[in-house]
Amino acid sequence: MTYQEIVQQLRAKEFAPVYFLHGQEPYYIDKITTTVEQSVLTESEKAFNQEVLYGKDIGFKNVLDICQQYPMMAERRVVVIKEAQYMRDLEKLLPYVQKPTPTTILVIAHKHKKLDGRTSFAKTLKSSSAIVFESKPLYDNQVEGWIAKLLASRKIKYESGVTALLAEHLGNDLEKIEKEVDKLKTNLPEDGVVTHALVEQYIGISRQYNVFELQKAMSNGDLGKAMTIVDYFSKNEKEAPPVLIVGSLYNYFNRLLTVGMNRTAPDKVLQRKLNLSSAYFLREYRQAIRFWNGRKVLSALELLSEYDLRIKGVVNRSTPPMELVREMVLRMMTY
Repeated sequence: MTYQEIVQQLRAKEFAPVYFLHGQEPYYIDKITTTVEQSVLTESEKAFNQEVLYGKDIGFKNVLDICQQYPMMAERRVVVIKEAQYMRDLEKLLPYVQKPTPTTILVIAHKHKKLDGRTSFAKTLKSSSAIVFESKPLYDNQVEGWIAKLLASRKIKYESGVTALLAEHLGNDLEKIEKEVDKLKTNLPEDGVVTHALVEQYIGISRQYNVFELQKAMSNGDLGKAMTIVDYFSKNEKEAPPVLIVGSLYNYFNRLLTVGMNRTAPDKVLQRKLNLSSAYFLREYRQAIRFWNGRKVLSALELLSEYDLRIKGVVNRSTPPMELVREMVLRMMTY
């Protein structure tokens, strides 16, 4: 069952006895948990019938005692176990999952970690009446589309390229993205349009010195400008951490490779192949492959893989990460 389907059922007052929420992406787990807390009981019912527990502090016997209590002046009880990944005897709840109390809704929020599907607990969950939801992180090429949908849900208009700029700068941390989008909404001008200038002002992405400008300088073969931007990053490393730079460039050159292999394809076809929510950067990509032929793009991707390991300390113990970025960009552009 998808996140949207679970939330839709909860809002329609269609409840399962047990919800097991697990996976690497905490955003959807938190959202579903909050929806349960807000939609099952009224405010007056919550005082006696809603319990929030924490995995570090409780054992399965405590959970059983609470779940098996009858509701007071309400149809149901809600029991939420947050940070369930820290509950040492979680699997001992197996008998309860097989035969849950019909008047209790148990939510088990198992964050930052996927449940091992080979365990008897996981197999029982799947064969029971529980709803099991795995919250997976987005791939980098899915983030821009997710941001576009988030802006649309907030009824926020935006300039072309804003979603791509946010995706590159904020990565795939969905909670962080949502907070930054809400910040933009709070500070919208009278025309209600999110511009590049607004993003710069309230999120702190420099218009002159960001990963997009580095990509543009590299795509044009402008070594001087590229190194100037890298110098800026060296002095402002929080704005563009080395790992983010490498990841962004890797995505960029992968897209150049796709464009190079589909030179004659129409823009709409290329946009779909590149998984772009707009065609804003297509012109830049098409221009870039004039400088970056297939051989240079493949060489760039090899260098990015090499320096990714060195920056992460796998094959490097002494050179500062930003010095490695400088060396990498220089080698890529003088190949």
